[in-house]
Amino acid sequence: MRFFTGTMLNNKSVFNYYLLSPSGRGGRDLYLFDGMYPDRFGVFPSTFLSRQMTMNEGVLVSPINEQLGYSKWLISVSLSSDLPAKLRYFGVKPFVNFLVNSHELNSDYDSHFFGEAGLKIGLANLFEIYVPLLVTPNIQQITGSVQNRIRFVLDLDFSKNGWKIGL
Repeated sequence: MRFFTGTMLNNKSVFNYYLLSPSGRGGRDLYLFDGMYPDRFGVFPSTFLSRQMTMNEGVLVSPINEQLGYSKWLISVSLSSDLPAKLRYFGVKPFVNFLVNSHELNSDYDSHFFGEAGLKIGLANLFEIYVPLLVTPNIQQITGSVQNRIRFVLDLDFSKNGWKIGL
C-alpha cells in the first residue's frame, strides 16, 4: 500500500512540470535527471524505452501528464498484492490506483477523481511491466486503448534495492 499527498504552497515558476505529477514521471519529466533512463528524452510512446517511468507522486500508470497537466495539489492511494497460493510464483500481481487532484491547468475533464486497475508483471524492485486494464472514463478519454497505457519500471540503482556488486 502506498499513500501520497502533496500541495504546492508557493510556486511561482513558469514551468508547469515543477508542480505535482498525477501519473508516474517518465525520463523527460524528471527535471533533476533522477534514475537511469536509456531513452530519457524519447517521446512517449514512440519507442519501447520511452514507456519507462518512475513510481512517484500521483503514481497513476496511465500517461496523462501531458494532456491533463500538472497539479497544485493531489492525493493518491496505490494498492498491490500477491495472488493467492501457487499463482504468486508467476510474478503477476494485481494493482489499483486512485487519485484526486486539482487540474485547474486543464479544465477539459469533468472529474477530479481518477482510477485504474490492472496487472503488473516482472521482478519486483528491478523490472516490472504495468498494464492498466480498467480505467475511469476520464483516463479512457485521454489514453484510449489499453496498449496506449502500458508502461514499465526499470530500476538499475542496485544499492537502493539492497544488492551489492563487487567483492
